[in-house]
Amino acid sequence: MLRDGLYSSFDRLPAGTSLGAALPRRVQVSVFEGGPTGALKASISFMVDASGGGLGCEVEPVLLLAERTYPGVFAPRLPPAQTLYTFYYRHYAQTNAYLGISARDQDVHVLDGVTGAITNVGALPNWLALANCQLKR
Repeated sequence: MLRDGLYSSFDRLPAGTSLGAALPRRVQVSVFEGGPTGALKASISFMVDASGGGLGCEVEPVLLLAERTYPGVFAPRLPPAQTLYTFYYRHYAQTNAYLGISARDQDVHVLDGVTGAITNVGALPNWLALANCQLKR
C-alpha cells in the first residue's frame, strides 16, 4: 500500500456554518494487519481544509531520491520494496544496506551494511519535500 501512496477525496465545505468557520483538520490514515487490533503496517497524515479535493502523498520518491543521491550506498537500484512490522524498506544486496520508512514515527532509517548501525536520518516530511513529493489537490 505504501508503494503507491495513500489518497482520498473530500467534499468541498462551506467556509463557515452556524457552528463557526470550517477549520483545517489533520487526517491520519493508519493500516493495521488483520484489523484494528493488529500490528501497525502503514501510516501517513495530511491536512484537509474547506476546499476539499483529492489529497494524499507517495513515500516511494524518498527511496528513489536516496538511490540517485548515494548510488554507492544504495546499490543496485530498485530492489523490491518489502514490509516488516512497521517498516517499509528496501534491501540493497550489493552493499547489504537497508533503507526504510517507519510507519510508527514517520522517520527514515538507514541500516549500514558494513557496521550494522541503524541511523535515523530524519522525519519523512522533510525527505518528501526534498523528493518533491507534495500533497495532491
